[in-house]
Amino acid sequence: MMATEPMGSPANIVLGRQWLIECDGVAPAFLDDATFLEQLFVAAAQAAGATVLRALFHRFEPQGVSGVVILAESHLTVHTWPEYRYAAVDLFSCSDRIRVEPVVTVLRTGLCSEDIRVMALLPRGVVERTPCPLAPEPVLSWRARHEALAPAMMHLSVDVEGCPATLLSSDSVSALLTLVSAALGGLPVDPPLLREVEGICTLLTTFSGGHLTAQLSPSEGTARIDLLAGRFVDPVPLALQLRKLLGGRHHALSCQFRG
Repeated sequence: MMATEPMGSPANIVLGRQWLIECDGVAPAFLDDATFLEQLFVAAAQAAGATVLRALFHRFEPQGVSGVVILAESHLTVHTWPEYRYAAVDLFSCSDRIRVEPVVTVLRTGLCSEDIRVMALLPRGVVERTPCPLAPEPVLSWRARHEALAPAMMHLSVDVEGCPATLLSSDSVSALLTLVSAALGGLPVDPPLLREVEGICTLLTTFSGGHLTAQLSPSEGTARIDLLAGRFVDPVPLALQLRKLLGGRHHALSCQFRG
């Protein structure tokens, strides 16, 4: 690491500064492309005035990317969740000449999202440490949140993109119903309502434990699935199963508790 003078007065030396950057509302395709992200983050580091030594980015299966740009001044890292359209970014610098604003500007432009913001600036290596008021609370699992809130219903929305047209048809309906039936622990109480208008297949059906709405568009290669469940359904495995069933390249997931 490049040798730098500690920041601050001798009585309160700061060895480095760390910015936590939140990136929301980003297209899943951007967040699942390791090559694109590596080029973008190298450009962001250079815009901040940092000296780039090397970069390493890795794509996970079925999706998501982790990457680090190693700087003479420290590092710039990212981890992405395409299914949530979210990325967590960390900029650490032991030089007081590095600024975070150019990094945010490059990321907003490259990721086509204005919802990119600095959540915290943390002094690191302070002689007399004090608790950080911005320290996040522990992240609870979906099941733990459900148990804590005891909601009447869960609302899950899954958008699957990049699906082959052959998988987005009425032939997918029986497999989709089987998957949702297993998640809800029951069969449909009414015959499914299936309509096809201008190439878009719409499915509506009610289960003993919830309600399903799905729109399958072969021309766009997309599927929009909404599930209202009266019991706990683990959203992450279900979203992955739906993506696999429909042959999609990317998916986005949102989950809300109601009542």
